[in-house]
Amino acid sequence: MKTSCSSRSMVIADELRDVLKQWKTATEFFSAEDWIFASPAKLGRLPLSYTHVWYALRHAANRAGVGYVSSHPFRHTHR
Repeated sequence: MKTSCSSRSMVIADELRDVLKQWKTATEFFSAEDWIFASPAKLGRLPLSYTHVWYALRHAANRAGVGYVSSHPFRHTHR
């Protein structure tokens, strides 16, 4: 964590919690110590790279017809 405030608990929507739980049971890296979005290239020892997430976000935005989407706003969504 960058600061002690970064480690605070965060409330998320029940729907998001359910989606994350479903993902955790479907992924090959499902133990409590594994990352939620673990990198298969790093055998689950590290999270997915920023580049991987950015390309997936860009692809999803294009498929949805949204156009260009930046990952920056997601950094501040819950804070």
